[in-house]
Amino acid sequence: QCAISEMGGVECLVQAAEKHAADPNVQAHVAAAIWNLSRTPSVALTIASSSAIPLVVAAAAAFPANAEVQMNVAGALRHLAVTDDYADQIVQAGGLPTLFAMASSHAADAEVQGAVVGALWELSRHGFDGLIYDAGGVEIVLQIGEKHLKSDRICARVAGVLRLLSIDSERKVAIGEQRGV
Repeated sequence: QCAISEMGGVECLVQAAEKHAADPNVQAHVAAAIWNLSRTPSVALTIASSSAIPLVVAAAAAFPANAEVQMNVAGALRHLAVTDDYADQIVQAGGLPTLFAMASSHAADAEVQGAVVGALWELSRHGFDGLIYDAGGVEIVLQIGEKHLKSDRICARVAGVLRLLSIDSERKVAIGEQRGV
């Protein structure tokens, strides 16, 4: 992953995303590559320093019906939201409403839902729990959990998001009243 980044891989992906913005296949593969590459912290820094975050968020908005694009973008956002600064870039690029739209549009797709709730968990861990809560995130997370009760991975992520959203005492009560317990 580091070698790919050092050889200009991130720049190549950004250029491919820009040049082929109307091609969902290219966008899906670029987001998948960013998802994979961002697992390495030094490469995540290179990605966050480029224009990749707004590009993958834009790809999700451009292809809302394409589950592959949606899953790969949500996965990329999850792995990029590992610092407060990167999480802020995701939120500033419109990542939160994009994730909510994915959750709504692909409610039956466990792969998309797992990636979405994973991204929400990371964003919650990095200071955006209040924003997620205020934007109606509890209801979205609860719907994901209810729809995918058979998936231990999704249920664990749902529990993680709800735990972080309920740190505030007022929100804790409200979450309990919204069937979060």
